[in-house]
Amino acid sequence: MESTFLGAELLAEFAARAGEYDSGNHFCEADIKQLQDAGYLAAAVPHRYGGGGLSLAALMREQRRLAQAAPATALAVNMHQVWVMVAALLATETPETAPTWLLKDAAAGEIFAFGISEPGNDKVLFDSRSTAIPTAAGYEISGTKIFTTLSPVWSRLGVHAKTAAGKLIFGFVRREGTQPRKPEQASVGLSGGSITHPDEWNQLGMRATHSYTTHLEAVPVAAADVVTECDPFDFANPLTAAVFSSFSLLTASVYLGIADRALQLATTALQQQRERAGALSPALTTELVAAELRLRAAAAALELRAIEVETGRTAADHFLAVGAAKLEVCDMARETVATAIRLTGAKAYHADHELARLWRDVLAGMFHPTSFVALTDSVAAALGLSE
Repeated sequence: MESTFLGAELLAEFAARAGEYDSGNHFCEADIKQLQDAGYLAAAVPHRYGGGGLSLAALMREQRRLAQAAPATALAVNMHQVWVMVAALLATETPETAPTWLLKDAAAGEIFAFGISEPGNDKVLFDSRSTAIPTAAGYEISGTKIFTTLSPVWSRLGVHAKTAAGKLIFGFVRREGTQPRKPEQASVGLSGGSITHPDEWNQLGMRATHSYTTHLEAVPVAAADVVTECDPFDFANPLTAAVFSSFSLLTASVYLGIADRALQLATTALQQQRERAGALSPALTTELVAAELRLRAAAAALELRAIEVETGRTAADHFLAVGAAKLEVCDMARETVATAIRLTGAKAYHADHELARLWRDVLAGMFHPTSFVALTDSVAAALGLSE
């Protein structure tokens, strides 16, 4: 039987807090602490490094279950899990150069965050507007990252930046301590430089993630914490390939969980309608079944991509296949929540209804890379239709 770190009682606690976190715009602090205490932040760390040893597919299933209870909490911890899974994949694929220290740090309780997205950078992982200045000890990183999930508590921030020579470096900023910080305390624990959060966090959905805009000014990354250096658009680099796969598949799993929960709520609403009226319109049942079938198909495609990654049987169009699977899941989830709201009726339009919150949360799926525009460019190139 597959190991799970997320028992029913724990998930029920998260679900009970999710609405309050959202309405109060609070960081999901208690959830993250309980996940850490349950060993979930080390769930994907291989057994030999002190973790739970979950595979990519198994971790995706856990993230899906967590998102059914608390989508924002699932998305917040997701970015930590992305880095842990990247290191776990590299420990198998390229053991001589893998950042095994990352796995040991995760097992020891360090919290990793994702500092890759930048304003105006639609190339995301494959280029950077941030700068990396060489120093005797490594690099100093300056630039602005957006949607830096787990901003109050991270102790290791994975970033990328470009050198004057045009090379991309990927490494980790260290900040001592995982105690929650207010935005004005962002630099506490750094060995040098400064971090500021210039914008107010007041998003439409996924509010409990507290994914602040993060401005880094001459923040050090030690040479030992640089994982790779490569050219922009180096799709063959093991790190960028692992990040793309892990990020896309784990993030999509969160939105599968949202779709699951929306259909659960819609099913309950239709059952109640049938009890009151004695019968249901076949059209309503058909709409629910169609949404369920689409969800199952999207989930199956996502799991297939995970198996390909874990077994090393990726095809030449792997990046395109993974990006397409993630995009389909996010689109499906958004349409599924809309269907659930329609089937549930006017009560779902109340601001305090769970489906209203799920609607605002699921919209965030439109903003995770890879975007539809980027995917369109890739497909057009593959078909020989690009300019």
